[in-house]
Amino acid sequence: MDNVTYFYLDKLYNSDRIKDLVSFYEKLRDINDALEWVKRRPRAEPRIYEVPGDTEIVVIVPTADHDGIYARNIKEIFRGLHIIFVESRGPYFSYSYSCNAGFKYALKKYKPKWFILSNDDMIMEDPPDKIKQELSVINERNIATVFTNPPGIYHSIPSYLIQFKKPYELLYSLYISSSCKCKIPNFYQKFHIRYGAGVFIKGSLFNKIISSIALSNIAVKRIKKYLLIGSFGIFSRYFVEKYNGNIFDNNYLVTYQDFDLSINIAENEKYDFINYKIQDIIGGTLGTGPLRSLKSLIDIITFNYKITNGIIKISHNYDENR
Repeated sequence: MDNVTYFYLDKLYNSDRIKDLVSFYEKLRDINDALEWVKRRPRAEPRIYEVPGDTEIVVIVPTADHDGIYARNIKEIFRGLHIIFVESRGPYFSYSYSCNAGFKYALKKYKPKWFILSNDDMIMEDPPDKIKQELSVINERNIATVFTNPPGIYHSIPSYLIQFKKPYELLYSLYISSSCKCKIPNFYQKFHIRYGAGVFIKGSLFNKIISSIALSNIAVKRIKKYLLIGSFGIFSRYFVEKYNGNIFDNNYLVTYQDFDLSINIAENEKYDFINYKIQDIIGGTLGTGPLRSLKSLIDIITFNYKITNGIIKISHNYDENR
């Protein structure tokens, strides 16, 4: 890929116009073009802002504004704990890169027993003392990740590795076509997209209906069930040190990094649960809708490349109930 082509593709992807995003995927010749573009794309360097507190538990929060309304709310949710805001915004924001930067910074400066990774758009239910009390009885040397019980709307919830069927591909094309009022090709066929993450999103009746249709036996085949980290996760220092802070794959730009990590943890690590409640505002920061869906398609391409080439390894003896 020459520089002229790369920068033209970059301009299309950075656009907020759905037609430009459609053109972006039309101009990519194949999956190799897509992967090359992803690797060449720069990542915005984040800024670190700290709120002093107990460093036995360090809270990492990727955010677009460390002093915005969501961030101010986070300070109340985790009052008393040490909070590290990883601020990044603009077209080159990368969730994976920002999170990894926060983990690496905290590893170098502190020696916490636990890391909490939280989106900034969360809703407080239990006080911060509750999470300290619950984690105090877990041996962090034996556990990689801790999920919450009960789960949130978009964290600690069951998710499925799914295989797409023809009806799903057609539904996706119709969804995007109706949004941009233009006919689009079947990108799932073009980029050999066969696999994805299937999540039953709780909340509104609309979310439940959409999830049920998208995950029906007509649209997809469910392969395996995993617990999704999603918007809120707790990690031991042992686990974060194992990856030198880079627990996410930096090749993901918008999404799928947490599903990739969730599979890795389920297949290779041990996890536990705590009785702690915190809720989500889905898409409060990054938004939802067809534009977000198209921005995320590049990450689905990356995920499928890793699955089909055995980079993400799926065992045949995984116990989904453990």
